[in-house]
Amino acid sequence: MKRKTVLDILPASEIEKWNPGDRVLVIAGTGCCKTTWVKQVLWPYCKEHGLSLYTLANRSMLRDDISHGSDMSVLTYQLLEQSPNHDAWNADVIVMDECHSLATDVMLDYRRNKMLRFFQNANTLIIGLTATPVECVTELFDEDKVYQLERNYSQLESVTLFYQEKDMKAILEREMKGGGRILCFVRSAAAGLRMHRQMPDTAFICSQNAQQWTPETERYKKAISKNRRWAGEQVLLATKVMDVGVSIEDPQVTTVIVETEDYTVDLIQMIGRIRCAADQRIRLYIRVFPASYLERQKKHLVDMRNRVDLLSAEPEDLKYEINMFPLILIDGTQNELAVRWLDQQIRDISSVMERGAEQIIREQLCHPKIQVWKGTTPQRAEIGISLAQHQAMAIIEELGNRCIYDRKELYARFAQIVPSVLNKSSLRPTRNNINEALRCMKLPYRVSYHQQAKGPLRGKYFYRIDRIAR
Repeated sequence: MKRKTVLDILPASEIEKWNPGDRVLVIAGTGCCKTTWVKQVLWPYCKEHGLSLYTLANRSMLRDDISHGSDMSVLTYQLLEQSPNHDAWNADVIVMDECHSLATDVMLDYRRNKMLRFFQNANTLIIGLTATPVECVTELFDEDKVYQLERNYSQLESVTLFYQEKDMKAILEREMKGGGRILCFVRSAAAGLRMHRQMPDTAFICSQNAQQWTPETERYKKAISKNRRWAGEQVLLATKVMDVGVSIEDPQVTTVIVETEDYTVDLIQMIGRIRCAADQRIRLYIRVFPASYLERQKKHLVDMRNRVDLLSAEPEDLKYEINMFPLILIDGTQNELAVRWLDQQIRDISSVMERGAEQIIREQLCHPKIQVWKGTTPQRAEIGISLAQHQAMAIIEELGNRCIYDRKELYARFAQIVPSVLNKSSLRPTRNNINEALRCMKLPYRVSYHQQAKGPLRGKYFYRIDRIAR
């Protein structure tokens, strides 16, 4: 059955229904022809009706990819932010490609907030395109003008989770022996460069702002944009600089490795860089970070959020808080978009800690079968239990000595942990099973059943996670 694309749901006849001032949002997975629709349908329509059109891109590589083979005007958000008198500010139609970057990039450049100016212009038709919508951006668009296509991950041959940085090298070595080409996303330019130097037959690209950037890196990036594939090396190591808009069309690519804690935006964008041929299948590896790491990340975000109100009341302290400039503008006012994005990041990371990364990944990738990477050493065979321990401790720390009257709430917290620890996929997380799993994980806790002895809830039964005295 032919896969439906944006070309199918947005013919020229649909464009005729839109008016100046409308905010249209198109949500479709990577490879669903969003950019192709702009080139082949929207741009010819605008030329025929004498409408000025500008397409905005958040990466120079994406800008070059959109511009290829077309005469329409394509700008980066950054260029427009620095050009207050550019004609694009008064255009009839503005296409915001990868529009989720209004939020995700605002922490890197506080000027991204300027894009909200378009939403105040009643004469401009705004069309947002994204594969990974984020709430604080989607709410800027009209609810009755949202067009959506479901994601399709039929190209995934397997999905494997791994839990330690050293496993990435082992996975690379094993996959390289198979002869296929590999796209590997690393968390930092420093880590990517280190791995590049340690392993032969690898290439490495990063942002021009990174200390590891070289002119050779820039030439490599341009070659990828032009040829839609990298050169002769078997492995391409890349940072987030290549996470959006770049299409790699290479039937020899067999593996994608992703190292990120953002399973709602970064993961989906990184997988989408490979545009598969009809019979091409991809083995996907995803790193899962322990709860202790997520807890540190959340604490950092919460600390930043707590500083926002204080600094907006005392902007003179900004000179001591350089990293807060994206959140607090120079005049001391809050950057509304940045603060809303920060709040959403806190909610997202809390969801991962509460529900577990495996469940989030399963939902994002349309419920594939997920397996766990197990190396050849006894230490690596324990990685699955180690992850479960981190997840269980996060639940225990969150619940503390709280009285839990809703049994379903308690069971839902352990729904992913208990079956994986006890190796029984269909096992219900009852109190006895939770306690058995805690014993297997060697955690000194148990779920106890109590009855209230006093107060308005006297006589009511409840659950509580108690520490076992040893």
